[in-house]
Amino acid sequence: MVVRNAKAILLLAFFFIYFGLELSFNLLLVDVYSLPLEDLFGDKHHHAARLELFGRMLSGFGLSLAIVSFVPVQKLLFWKKEQASSLPGKQSLVVKGLAFLLLWVALVPSLRLFVDGWAHATSSDAKLSAVRAIAYREAYLNDLVEIDRFDEFNAIASDEARRDLVIALLPSLAFSSTGFNALIERNVEAMADTLLSNRQKSQFAKEGLPRLREFDALYQSELRLYMNAQKKRQQALSALNDIDTLEAETAAHVDAIYLYLENSWKRYVTGIDETYNDIKQYASNDSIQDAHRQFKDQYRDDCKSQVCKDNVKVRHANWLNELDIPMMYVTPDDILFTLYGTEERVRSILRKGRKNALRYVYHVDEDIEEYEQWLLSPGGSEHARLYLAERGVALAEHWQLQNTSAIFRAVTQKYQSQVDKVWPEYLQGSQFKVQNSTMGQYDFSLLPIVEKKARSIMGRFYLTNFTPGESESAYLQRWLKSQDNISFIRMLSSTAAEAAFSKGGGLYQIGVDAVKLSIVPQTSILLSFIAVFALAIKFIVQLFKGYPKFYAVFLIGVMTIVLVVPTVKSVTDSHSYSAMMANFSEEFHKDDPVSRVKMKLFGVALDLENGVFTAYRHNPAKQLVAAPLFHFQKNEKGEVVESTAVTSLRYYDDAFNTVFSFLPSHVFGFSERDGFNANVSLIKPDNSIAAYMGIEMAGNEVKSVAIPNFLASTDLGFLAEQAFILNHDPLALTLDYISNYDSPEYWVEIANGRAFRSTLIEKLEAVLPGVIEGNTRLRKLLESQVKKGKANILLYQATAGAKYQCFVMPTLTSTDLANALLSNQVNYEKIEDCWIEI
Repeated sequence: MVVRNAKAILLLAFFFIYFGLELSFNLLLVDVYSLPLEDLFGDKHHHAARLELFGRMLSGFGLSLAIVSFVPVQKLLFWKKEQASSLPGKQSLVVKGLAFLLLWVALVPSLRLFVDGWAHATSSDAKLSAVRAIAYREAYLNDLVEIDRFDEFNAIASDEARRDLVIALLPSLAFSSTGFNALIERNVEAMADTLLSNRQKSQFAKEGLPRLREFDALYQSELRLYMNAQKKRQQALSALNDIDTLEAETAAHVDAIYLYLENSWKRYVTGIDETYNDIKQYASNDSIQDAHRQFKDQYRDDCKSQVCKDNVKVRHANWLNELDIPMMYVTPDDILFTLYGTEERVRSILRKGRKNALRYVYHVDEDIEEYEQWLLSPGGSEHARLYLAERGVALAEHWQLQNTSAIFRAVTQKYQSQVDKVWPEYLQGSQFKVQNSTMGQYDFSLLPIVEKKARSIMGRFYLTNFTPGESESAYLQRWLKSQDNISFIRMLSSTAAEAAFSKGGGLYQIGVDAVKLSIVPQTSILLSFIAVFALAIKFIVQLFKGYPKFYAVFLIGVMTIVLVVPTVKSVTDSHSYSAMMANFSEEFHKDDPVSRVKMKLFGVALDLENGVFTAYRHNPAKQLVAAPLFHFQKNEKGEVVESTAVTSLRYYDDAFNTVFSFLPSHVFGFSERDGFNANVSLIKPDNSIAAYMGIEMAGNEVKSVAIPNFLASTDLGFLAEQAFILNHDPLALTLDYISNYDSPEYWVEIANGRAFRSTLIEKLEAVLPGVIEGNTRLRKLLESQVKKGKANILLYQATAGAKYQCFVMPTLTSTDLANALLSNQVNYEKIEDCWIEI
């Protein structure tokens, strides 16, 4: 009994561990696939790839275990049924174990092969619809669009608790619902305008506005510099040419000189009179007296020569001059070491030093005692000359105070120097370096250097007829109007765009990637729940038959609580997805009962996933799974380095898909024909695709041209494929007869007239090689681009007429798809000086 209970507990533990992993996988799947495309295909690319591999391994494990456990041994060893029926229990387990391992090993890569095959097998219209759905997902994620007459769905966009699930599965919803896809198609034009405008505004704010402001700051700085220099030069010229101004300034200088000299003489006399009292405090200073005694002792006792004594006087004078005594200049001749006492000697020395300093500052000779004497002396004139120099008037040395005409000439020279110096100084400090000094602000704004600097700083954001000082908002509107982008999303709204997603088309691969993005989430969730429920049923039956009934009841109870209760809660909610999808199907699938059923089932699936997601999105078990799953090691370059185990799994996964790559084409029935080596899309001025051609080039020869019937679902498309046109090529008919006369199918075609007629599509495809051969420029363009490996050509009709501008579109990857949808444009490479007439 104990052993049986232990086995039952082990079975329950095994199931709950598996169930927890599947539950965590579902939660992580929603988290990852609700990310913006720039993250999903960018920084989080490795997260999505590893999660997808983990999901296939996990669901493959559950499905393999469930399948093998339900299938009897006799079925597994169908070639030895009799021997298999008599195998002992342990050997049966070994057989089933081996079968499980083989099935699991085959199922994991097969799921990828199945999804890849499904994606390739979808029609070009489905691929186009998938890309449109992903574009709509991004717009919906950023609250840029609403779905007309579907308010319940629009409300989810602002509900943080529910929006992640819808965003993750929105491409799947569009892929599954023709009504929802048609709704997106009707709104794609408005979405293109919204995304393009918002993206370009964001781009201008991020890159263009700083450049505009940088130029504006430079321009305003240069304008101020220019206007200030112009003003200074004009003022100097005006003064230079006005004799009255020159004479008045000369008279002002003369008056200022005499006032200054008078005040200087007063300060000089006051300084002389106050010398005794000012010096007294320093003469009685003990430190100064002690120092004087030391110098005196050196002078009297240590010096035996006159040179030594002179040196002591020099050092003593320098020492006194370095003290913080105001207005002091002691010379060696002022130093006394004889007569008087120490204080009297120091006072005498300092008094002489003060008078020396005053005479030096005021340029007063020793023999001058009166103000009038000083005015007539060279010292008075020198004192006045230095004062005038401070006022900007330069006079020659030995100038005499009475020579006022020299002041007039100096004033004139001052203004002439200003005139001569202003512009060289301006040119040295200016980036614009404008030689003309007489322009106004308007003429300044029209300078070629202004346009040159604006172009250099603003780069691709520069507009012709740009006027400095134009408001940022006005410039933004002009820039938006000037953008002649080939709108990627608007191209998708064209009926002809479907052709570009056909096999060999320029957008085929991104169409496949978009379909995968639509398929993977719903397929992963479906397989996950199938595996969980299949194993749950098997474990319940196993526990019910071989163990106490309590364990089976316990498992049923846990599954009910964990899955059924949240689902019922979600379904019965007033905002349930089931009700929402039911209302949607009634509105948009009135005449399509199959689609109504599909949408209602999709709503139930959404409620099931929403119940789980809402209840367990913050469960610690999810973090326990995410931590090792999303742990990436990086090399020195910052590149992700996969572990040996993951690398081995991917190697096996890739090898399996390479070996069995032929299977999807047989299972799904799609063509494996190699793509064309050149594609040409004609883009109309409204950015929709006017025509699409797949071209096969052989050297400089146009070998064949294919035009996919992008009107296939219309009456015109049906007529284009009917054999109404008589074939007027006898030689071709004769060769066809010789090659097929023994074929019953050929005689059937003759009987119904098909052998002698061709379709409009066939006629056009037969004529077009010659048309392209005759268009020399187009043929040479194709030839050169094929050689470069860049033969995905867009011919853009920029204006009305027959001329088309040439662009090359790069081969788009998943990351390019994300960027194209986010920016609503692709980095098309413009071929310079290339215009084709068609």
